[in-house]
Amino acid sequence: MLRIATLALPIALSLFSACTTPQQVMDPAGNEMVLEAYSVPVGYAGIMASALSRSMAIGTEKVGRVIETPDGQLIVVAPQSVQVGVSRLIDQLNTSKPPIRTPTNIRMDYWLVHGTRAAEPSTAYPAPALAETLDAVQHAEGPMHFELFAHKVLTSLDEQKARISSDGLFIEQEASWNSAGGAITAEVSIDATGGTGMRTDIRLQPGQVVVLGEVADIAGDQPFDTLYYIVSPSVVAAR
Repeated sequence: MLRIATLALPIALSLFSACTTPQQVMDPAGNEMVLEAYSVPVGYAGIMASALSRSMAIGTEKVGRVIETPDGQLIVVAPQSVQVGVSRLIDQLNTSKPPIRTPTNIRMDYWLVHGTRAAEPSTAYPAPALAETLDAVQHAEGPMHFELFAHKVLTSLDEQKARISSDGLFIEQEASWNSAGGAITAEVSIDATGGTGMRTDIRLQPGQVVVLGEVADIAGDQPFDTLYYIVSPSVVAAR
């Protein structure tokens, strides 16, 4: 762990420009903010920055800030009590000597599907990839007729945010791939026309197709009974 006393890094100067005055930098709770720089194994700066940022969010408040530098270090601005935990976590990571992570692209397929009550179960699905999942929906909720409202594909670099806005649909994701366990973890936000939407954290295997959520037409003013949010992640090999 390296303590930066002179704040010589340009990014540190921009963050702590207020330190040129005699006043200390405090968080909303009155704790003094401390700036630290940490070295992490090659390829792990992005995933650690994302994990630390999420862990520092408490409701709508954040107890600190994490920035990845161009040379792969982490700049953490947080109270000393938080820095102790960050230092311990990064020391453990450095001691374990994990394998070098190479950048990976993660593709997420999103389907929004309208479901309408039917007399008989449907076998006409909006996409072949949805057959097993929508079969399970009918088994749990009864016969349905399905129509595709939207299908969007969003690909992003491992641990990086990506967003798309098209046809009244806004999707944002931040996904990561655990090469050891094979699972893909993602934060997903979906907003659709009419004020419907959802936000969730998921952990799936590549190729797995799941219903993230569903919105029922309680008011009865839509031409369908239920809107299903469906997602499937995959890892895109680098060429």
